[in-house]
Amino acid sequence: MNVASEFNKIAKEYDDQRKKLIPVFDDFYQIAIESVELNTKKPRVLEIGTGTGLFSEMFLNKFSEAKMDLVDLAEDMLNIAKERFSNNINLSFFVENILDFSTYEKYDLVISSLAIHHLEIDDQEILYNKIFDWLKNDGIFVNAEMIAGESEFTNNMYEKWIVNKASDNSLDEKAKSAAIERLKLDKKVPVSTHLEWLKNAGFSYFDHLYKAYCFAVLWAKK
Repeated sequence: MNVASEFNKIAKEYDDQRKKLIPVFDDFYQIAIESVELNTKKPRVLEIGTGTGLFSEMFLNKFSEAKMDLVDLAEDMLNIAKERFSNNINLSFFVENILDFSTYEKYDLVISSLAIHHLEIDDQEILYNKIFDWLKNDGIFVNAEMIAGESEFTNNMYEKWIVNKASDNSLDEKAKSAAIERLKLDKKVPVSTHLEWLKNAGFSYFDHLYKAYCFAVLWAKK
């Protein structure tokens, strides 16, 4: 399966499905947003894997004057984000693989939600190093992410939990099956691996601020 094509297929339904597919939706996103404390009301921000702009919108509710670069592989998804933010002149949109993204900017903040785990595992680590380079001194990185268990046993617990939750929600059978099938695109790693990558990239402070089965909020400060 191709990541961009699979998410382009569900672009119009994506937002409506989020709360049904993320059992801890409110806590997951709220904690990610709350963790962002900056010294400016007009931060320069990069978002990796913008999708339809759901996470961006939450962020802009807190930092309405932010200037953001929004990057995503799936053009149909990003087109919905463009429509969502059609009145905001402070946003720039880029349809490309984040590993190919090039900028001379230095950002106050890099954010991502449920996106980086679609990269190959080696590329995820490479991206963490790129993020460190893109950030200003004291810049922050927040990644609201799907993660693997620390062992095969706990990882199986996570997988069973998310499949059961998807089966229990109010989605129709076709949407449920498609959501479960998309899990095959995931290249998840444990929290401990994320923290090791952040340390090796050079971040001064890093932690996971939230974790519920396969959902975690990773946070780092340069």
